[in-house]
Amino acid sequence: SRDGLDETRDVLGGGFILPTNVYDGIIKLAYAGKAQSSNAQSVTVHVDIDGKEYRETIWITNRDGQNSYADKKDPSKKHPLPGFVTIDDLCLLSTGLPLSSQTTEEKTVMLYDYEQQKDLPKNVHVITSILNLPITLGIVETIVDKTKKNDSTGQYEPTGETRNENTIDKVFHTESRKTTVELRENRPQAVFYDAWKEKNAGKPARDKSSKGQGKAGAPGARPVASGGAKPTTSLFNKG
Repeated sequence: SRDGLDETRDVLGGGFILPTNVYDGIIKLAYAGKAQSSNAQSVTVHVDIDGKEYRETIWITNRDGQNSYADKKDPSKKHPLPGFVTIDDLCLLSTGLPLSSQTTEEKTVMLYDYEQQKDLPKNVHVITSILNLPITLGIVETIVDKTKKNDSTGQYEPTGETRNENTIDKVFHTESRKTTVELRENRPQAVFYDAWKEKNAGKPARDKSSKGQGKAGAPGARPVASGGAKPTTSLFNKG
């Protein structure tokens, strides 16, 4: 089930908002996290884009710790969660290997603490094998509800105000501009990069707030993610 995923989602724009477009960057930090009130697991990425640090926390499992959800029409079929696909693609398109094959180390890094309102040293599991590698991201600007915790229910509810944020919608291989699917199928040319950019770049922010009901702005151009066995060899070594 995907229930509860939106409640545990968290996005950090790094103090700035990027207009919807494709951006080349360098992965500066990637570390694992977990929700306080559930088994939802996340990966937070910091990417240097033109000298600015783009940050986003992407939830790769639901509250039960599962990285897939059942098809509504055919419950026997399972689909990977969009957040898991994003992080797996980030790994595949930077190193050639999936998230499950990456190296992690516990490190002390300076992270922003909301209670103290400053950077503090924290111990986290860092995905070291993807650091300082190039990546290309299709980033969208969205309008979302500002929320506040209801003390009686414990749930976060819309306040009636909105804010703009960025999210990674699609990941591309920097050199070839290809997607994971295009590389895996050894397609001769990158096609989806131009299609995504034409459909999304320069469009107004997508309105996902209660007021907009998600109708404004351009719809996403994300393809359907396919399941199957993970590659055991590098995505880049197709013989």
